[in-house]
Amino acid sequence: MNCKRASQKIGLTLLLALTATCAVVNAGPRRPPRTPGLDECDSLFAVVIQPEGGTVRLSWYDMPGVSEWIVYRGTRADMSDCEIAAVVSDTCTWRESSTVISERIRLFYWVAARWFGGTPENYSIIADFEEPVALLSYSMDEDLEPSAWHRIVDGGYNPYGYSLELYGNTWKRHPIDTVWLEAGTIWRVAAKAETIGEGQAIGMADSANEMWYGLWGTEVRQLASWNNIYQGWEPAGTWAYFDLPVGEDWMGRFGYYPAVTTLLYANDSDNRRGVFRIDQIRDVTGTISLPPDARFRWRITGYPHPDTMEVAFCSMGCDPEGPLYRHFWSLGDGTFSTQAHPVHRFPARGVFSVALSIRDTSNRVDWIVQEVADTVADASRRITALFGGDVMMARRYEEAGGIIPTRGVNAIFENIRPLVSSVELAMCNLECPLTNATEHHPTKMYYFKGRPEYVEGLTFAGFDYCALANNHTYDYLDSGMFQTMHVLDSVGLLHSGCGETDGIARQPVFFSLNGLSVAIVSFCNRDGSWDNEQPFLGAGPSRPGFAMWNRPNMEQAIPALRDEADVVIVQVHSGFEYATEPPYLSQPDNDRAEWDEVISAVIPDTSDVDLRRYAIDLGADLVVNHHPHVIQGCEFYDGRLIAHSMGNFAFDQYLSETFFTMAIKTQLVGGVGATGFVMHPVFIDRYIPGPARGELGGAIIDYVADLSRPMNTWVMRAPEADTARIIPAGNRASCQRQDYGAELRLENRSGLAISAPFRLEGGGYLTRMSLDSMNMQFRVGRELLWYGNMEDEGATPWDLNSNFERYDTQLVCRGERSLRLNRAGGGNNSVSTNLLNRWPWTAGSYTMSGFARGENTREVRLEVRFWNQRTGGVLVNTQLIGEELSGLFFWKQSWDDVVRPEGGWYYDVRVNLRSPASGEGFAWFDDLALIRWEDWQSGMAELPFPNNLTYVQVRGPEDSESAPISYRREWYYPIDIGGGSPD
Repeated sequence: MNCKRASQKIGLTLLLALTATCAVVNAGPRRPPRTPGLDECDSLFAVVIQPEGGTVRLSWYDMPGVSEWIVYRGTRADMSDCEIAAVVSDTCTWRESSTVISERIRLFYWVAARWFGGTPENYSIIADFEEPVALLSYSMDEDLEPSAWHRIVDGGYNPYGYSLELYGNTWKRHPIDTVWLEAGTIWRVAAKAETIGEGQAIGMADSANEMWYGLWGTEVRQLASWNNIYQGWEPAGTWAYFDLPVGEDWMGRFGYYPAVTTLLYANDSDNRRGVFRIDQIRDVTGTISLPPDARFRWRITGYPHPDTMEVAFCSMGCDPEGPLYRHFWSLGDGTFSTQAHPVHRFPARGVFSVALSIRDTSNRVDWIVQEVADTVADASRRITALFGGDVMMARRYEEAGGIIPTRGVNAIFENIRPLVSSVELAMCNLECPLTNATEHHPTKMYYFKGRPEYVEGLTFAGFDYCALANNHTYDYLDSGMFQTMHVLDSVGLLHSGCGETDGIARQPVFFSLNGLSVAIVSFCNRDGSWDNEQPFLGAGPSRPGFAMWNRPNMEQAIPALRDEADVVIVQVHSGFEYATEPPYLSQPDNDRAEWDEVISAVIPDTSDVDLRRYAIDLGADLVVNHHPHVIQGCEFYDGRLIAHSMGNFAFDQYLSETFFTMAIKTQLVGGVGATGFVMHPVFIDRYIPGPARGELGGAIIDYVADLSRPMNTWVMRAPEADTARIIPAGNRASCQRQDYGAELRLENRSGLAISAPFRLEGGGYLTRMSLDSMNMQFRVGRELLWYGNMEDEGATPWDLNSNFERYDTQLVCRGERSLRLNRAGGGNNSVSTNLLNRWPWTAGSYTMSGFARGENTREVRLEVRFWNQRTGGVLVNTQLIGEELSGLFFWKQSWDDVVRPEGGWYYDVRVNLRSPASGEGFAWFDDLALIRWEDWQSGMAELPFPNNLTYVQVRGPEDSESAPISYRREWYYPIDIGGGSPD
């Protein structure tokens, strides 16, 4: 048997013909409400069994402070039929009845110790205001009414004692005798907002720093020294207790444990008058319930079939203060159990990493992981895993005529299911509660929920785990969050990240398979405080919510997992989402409509990067971030991967930037961690995600490559590949490479000879570009219109809404499809096709290019249109690209530089055909491209590797007719970088 702590291993002494399984159990402090059952006990020390007068005597080591011993007796080794034989309070020995011995063939014994202490009265008073106090001014800037405080008797809390009341715009310092904070120090504060002001808070200070806890207030302070977990949580007008984890919070902010010499009180009332009362500031560390202690034994009970091993498990966990509330076993083969002592059948000759989590009635948790191995074991200690971004199944998905009412929830995932279900552990962030609760968060602008039965979509897709620490888990308050957890439990979907307290919310969940144990924790820092959406969303010691993404919580959660699990995965919901363009309040139905949003950045915030790297420092093998709704780059830090934003995975947003996303596959390997990362590009097509193929998939990959390269990480695909490896940046000595040349024709425009944009041939990454003539310059560019090739690659972005628009596979400029428009002759009718969604315009130098072909045509046009809003709004300008084409012509390229007009913040692309005078007109369009250029340069340039540079343009003196260019492409094949082939 393996135990969690080496010093607590069981020692057994077997005498006579009896088999004895005996141990002493720490059943913990507090008054015993009843004699404990077996599930409440654990094994610590050896028991000696000696024969005595036809029976046996049990003897065990004494332990200081033990109040009583409980002797358990059973006839089975797993103690599944145990009974209480005796309760002994004044000795460390006990004699069995000879009658029992004569009636039983064999007996097993187990001895448990219980001691009482740590009562609710075990606290120390820091301040109770029963005696007069001398309060000092906090600062001249803040303490504007220095006399606006007094001691009063408040009959609602302490009818016979005093409380401190701040009734004006006053901030105070309260010198106290020195109080040392330690790792687990908890202070409990009784407080009341008689009326809510701008900010009502309590704090503490040493000689160097101060730390505050906001409790009420109409304003929020965004300072590192302020903790806003409880702000707005309790209603005004009633006394409330607040448990403050001052020890871990101070250490997380300042890196040391202080000697507190000053208490701080604030009743900020510049423009809104508040009345704030405080009483009974206590150190209650000694009264806080102790966590349970998880451990278990196991034994092979037989082989019901040659290839099947049966194992009996016996939980030996105990709660120091009462009965255990919940067992959760991850049995190492992808199955789970909530029984206390499960019996499970495994494939024979295997090694299985079994994890047991136990929870007590105070919602404190402990866990242990052990290897269960056959006598002849063979286990790979390897799991295939996949992680994606944000998943929601609500709002537009379930509107009348939407996907769920017409096709069912599974339709959301039908295209992506083969990818998700191809691994053994698939993870996502569940961005909406699954609940039928009706009371929503009182101040959030955006709140949504899916029905509980929508969980079927997650299981259909093949997900095994859902992160719940996010800014929508608490949209429907306690009932919505807890029902979501229950719904996931009911179908066997693992989850972590939220709970009744911060301690529960930051607990891991374990997934075990193939002899490998994986621990997953989930955090979020988007708690609503930036938007003052009270009550805020993070959990605290005495309030539910999600696990806050901060240093104290990370330090409590991550290092403890390093010795328990083979692989530690941290799921994070952090970062900045979108910048909001006013006037968003003009949008109808504000609780459901999205703001007119502009993606603000694709670069992760510096402070967020620091926290994610700190998670690696603490022991995480992999950090997966979501929330920005757009994909960001990947980074190898200290040899381990941080995915800075996975983007959306299944979402109902209509923002074009959120459509392209990714999933990442990896191998989780014992002794190694997470390795062999493979990026799979994904496109969310009209709210349904699916694999992105061909040039679309390659463009998504190369976009992530561009974002990852500054973080010393390469995202690389082989030519024509639909997936890419993610590896630390290295040298290119072993690259495959190919040199190319081309002669570009120049035409005169604005006094210069300039070429049309030229799409570079070949696969791989452009690493070198050169011109022989020093009189000429070139510039390279990125193509932003990723579906202008009209191919079937996982996206349907063009709004083909009539019988006059279709894809054509017979006449193409390049590839296998073009877009064809047709119109009958006569009249002045036209047909046009445009992008379904508009894109925001960003700064830079742009050229629009495209190829068209016509038969009996009139006014064939390629256009870029600019709008003042993402949807609806005013058409600011339409720019014709090249010139109108008419009659009969073969594939002809049209191109022009594009400049955003004033007020034109969003753009789309449109192609148009007007009806001919007679007959029927046909126009084909292919290889449309919007190119954003780098700066002009001359001679030869070495380009960063890898990249998404796909076009070149050359310019020279006015009399130049052509320009020869040469360029190099480089790439790796999967075998060149190890880890097998991408799949």
